[in-house]
This record gives sequence, C-alpha cells and structure tokens, in this order.
Amino acid sequence: MSPKPQLDLFAQRAEPKQAAPQKDSAALKAAAKPAAEIGDLFDTNFNAADIAEWELLFRDVPQYNYHFKRAQIASAFDRPLHKKLIASPAFERLREISFLGAIDYLFHPNGRPANIRHSRYDHTIGVALLSQRYCRLMGLSDADCDLLGAAALLHDIGHGPFSHTLEPEFARRFNRNHHQLTNQIITGEVDLDLSVNHLLVKHGVDPDEVIA
Repeated sequence: MSPKPQLDLFAQRAEPKQAAPQKDSAALKAAAKPAAEIGDLFDTNFNAADIAEWELLFRDVPQYNYHFKRAQIASAFDRPLHKKLIASPAFERLREISFLGAIDYLFHPNGRPANIRHSRYDHTIGVALLSQRYCRLMGLSDADCDLLGAAALLHDIGHGPFSHTLEPEFARRFNRNHHQLTNQIITGEVDLDLSVNHLLVKHGVDPDEVIA
C-alpha cells in the first residue's frame, strides 16, 4: 500500500495563480538552484540582493490566517514526535496566550473590541509547517527533520501570559525571561511539563541541540 500523501496546509490556502511579473536574470537563475545551493541562503546575512531569490524559493507559499483546526494539524504532521509534542499540555497551553499580548485586547477608537489575531499556538504551528517545507525542499533525513521540527514547535514554549507585554515584570519578579523558561522546559529543569523532555529523549533527539 502506498503511503498516504502528507497534507500541506500552505497548499490548501493557495490563491489562483496570476501572471508573475518579470524577474531579472539573476532571480530567474535562482529558480533552478539545487537544494544545496538554496541552503546557502540560510547561511549568509540577509540583504536586499537576496530578496529576489527568497521570493522564488517561497513563491508558492500563500498567505494564511493562522487558525488551524485540529483535524488539519493531525494530517499535516506525520512524524510521531511532532504529533506527541503538539498534544502535550505544555504545547496546548499556548492556545491561551495571545501573539501580541495586551495589544490583542485593546479596543478600537469606536469602542468596538479588536479581533484577537492569533495565539502563540497558531504562530508556532505556522513556524513548524515552514520547517517541514524546508525539510522536504532540502531532502533532510528523518532524524534531522525530527530535530528541526521539535525546535520549531518548542521555540516559544516558555512564553507566559500576555506574551511579551508582561515579560519585563516577569524578569523583575522572577529573574527569568521566556527564552530561559523555554530552555528549562526543554531540558526538564522546570515542572511545567516534564513530558516535553521525555519525548525528545525517547525519540532520540538531544534537548541541547533543540535549544541550540
């Protein structure tokens, strides 16, 4: 039986293609770059000259609204480690943390409440989906995809209530910021959810490499 094709949430949101504007010759050559050369873009300082190549690299990635349904998420991630991390209590907690913190709760000048844009959960799922796309593009091994996906899924795991808005107060009172808490959750140094560390170790992923 052939494997079930993996769902690509970006592809689901693709808009009808329109005639693309003419690119200069350097940009057009970038479209034919092999994966190893495309990887060079990730190893250099980003500058204006790279914009055309980056546009071609992600030319088929449409805008999306960040609000993912559980069924979509379950279909989009096929690595067992990623599925288990997403189901963990520490990751589920991110659903209740707004991406822009207190800004998401401000009222419009006309007195109407603002629409909450998306949560740290939605943002992190989007980042992880991009990491999967990069894995496929570069032809990375399963082990490398496990590591990259785990790093993407856990990069904001230490955010507290109201995200960056209250971070200065957390640092003042507890002498910690969200980067430190993220590292401590991944290494199992804090009691928020030890399953994150246990899952990484069980699937052969070094927590220190995830942090790096």
